[in-house]
Amino acid sequence: MNLNFGGFNILTDELPGSEFVFSHPPYHSIIQYSGNMWGKEAHPDDLSHCPTYQDFIKKLDLANAKIYSSLINGGYHAILLVM
Repeated sequence: MNLNFGGFNILTDELPGSEFVFSHPPYHSIIQYSGNMWGKEAHPDDLSHCPTYQDFIKKLDLANAKIYSSLINGGYHAILLVM
């Protein structure tokens, strides 16, 4: 199993400093990506495969905290959410 599909893992890899970050997180279990859209098995860090909503929020909070800490002073984080 490729545990680092695409060469980057928001939960484990360090982010370089940036003045702008754009993200489009998964919506819990609405569309499951690993094992479905890519790869043959579910990836343990894939937010779309979290066993509970609380686990999803915990991982999403970690991802957003890492993005926030990577922003230079005055930087922006844009998040795409489709309603």
